Parts: sequence; structure tokens; C-alpha cells
Amino acid sequence: RSQQKRKGVEQSSGWMKRIGMLRKVKLRGREKVGWLFTFTAAAYNLTRLQRLQAPAAETRPHQGPQRIAVGPDHPSKATDYS
Repeated sequence: RSQQKRKGVEQSSGWMKRIGMLRKVKLRGREKVGWLFTFTAAAYNLTRLQRLQAPAAETRPHQGPQRIAVGPDHPSKATDYS
């Protein structure tokens, strides 16, 4: 159990160093570095959330593509013959 927790901690800190720009912090001061760490942790949580939700989306029945109705004056309907 502790090995699983350790793996999660190591993965998150590795991601923060490699992708989240925490290997060489260019900011100075505890407040700024603390803000950067919080921001990077939030970004990591968003990527984690996306991965966790992906298997749940695969189990839902497919509803087909979403279509949006547009009127005749919509820019996608405009034609320019010049």
C-alpha cells in the first residue's frame, strides 16, 4: 500500500519537474514559488482528472456527433465569389 502511494507521489513530482517547469524555477521569493507550485499542482490534477474520466466515457453509449443548427446569415454559410 505504501508503495502505491509512493508511486503516485513520485509520478506527480516527476511531472511537475519535467512538464510543470519546477526543475529550474525562474521566480524568486517564497510567495511566487508557492504560487507556481499550486498552479502546477492544479494543472497536474486537471490532466489526472481527464485520464480518470476517459474510461468512464468509454462505457457510456455513443450518441453520435452533436450538430448545431445555423441560420442562413451565419459566417459559415457565406460565399465570396470575387
